[in-house]
Amino acid sequence: MSNNRSALLIDTHAHVAVKTLLSRTVLAIDRKMPILPVEDLNAQMDGHGVSHAVLVQWGCSWDHHYLAGCLADYPGRFAVIAHIDVAREDACQVLDDMVRVHEFAGLRITATERSPGNDPLAIWKKAYELDAVVSASARDVKDFADGLEPVLQQLPNLRMRIEHLGRVRYREAPPHPDFERLLALASYPGVYFNIDGFLSHQYPDHFEYSTFPFAEYQPFVRQAVSAFGAERCMWGSEFPFVNNGYDAGVRFVREACDFLDDSQREWIIGRSAKQFWRF
Repeated sequence: MSNNRSALLIDTHAHVAVKTLLSRTVLAIDRKMPILPVEDLNAQMDGHGVSHAVLVQWGCSWDHHYLAGCLADYPGRFAVIAHIDVAREDACQVLDDMVRVHEFAGLRITATERSPGNDPLAIWKKAYELDAVVSASARDVKDFADGLEPVLQQLPNLRMRIEHLGRVRYREAPPHPDFERLLALASYPGVYFNIDGFLSHQYPDHFEYSTFPFAEYQPFVRQAVSAFGAERCMWGSEFPFVNNGYDAGVRFVREACDFLDDSQREWIIGRSAKQFWRF
C-alpha cells in the first residue's frame, strides 16, 4: 500500500469559534467539549499538510461573524457552511445573503427539517437556486433516509453531502435497511458521502469515545465507497474533537481500509473534496 505524503489533503468537516460568541444553545458548551479558534485549526492543518478545510457552523448558533472573518482573513483556504434557523419566515433571504453577499458555500440542515408556510421545501429549493451545498445532518440513519428521500425526489440535482457516515447504527447486526436506503441516494449525482464523525465519538449516540482503527465502522465505509464511488466520498476531521489525532481520518483511509486501492484513497482524502467544494 502506498502512503503518498504529497497527496492532496482537504478536511471537509471542522468547527471553529470563540466560545464567548457561541449561542448558549450549543450543546458542546453544556457537554464541556473543546471549542477552539481558527488559529488552532490552522496549526493542525499546517502540521499535517492539509491545504484546505470546510468550516461548519456549530449547531443552533446563528451568529456567523466569526466564520465570515475566517473567510476574509484566509482567502481561498476555507469554505464555510452556515447554520440558519429554518423556522424563520425570512430564512430563505438569510441564506441568499449568506451565499451571495458573504460568499458562504451553503447551509447545514437537519434532514427532516422543513420550512414553515405553504412550501415545506422552500429552504431546500433556495439552496438549489443558489447552487449552494446542503450539508445534511440527522440524529440517526433512519432520520437521514426518511428526510432526504422526498427532498431528492423533488430536487434530484441538489448539491448535498451526507454527514457522519449517515450516523449508522454500528451496534446492530445486519441487515441495515435504513443504511441501504441512504446508500441508494447515490443514484443522485450531486450527493456526496462524508466519512467522519466516528473518528472521535461512537455514533449515533455521541457519548462514547471511539478508538483507532475503528474496525466496527470499516464494513459501512466499504459499502459507502461501493455505492458512491471513492470519487464522491470525503473525510473530515470534525476538529476540535480530535482525541484520536487530527489526522485520524487520513490514517484510517490510508492504513485501516485495506479494501481501498491507492487511487481510491487519493480521491477520499482530497480529490473528491476539491471537486465538490470547488477549491
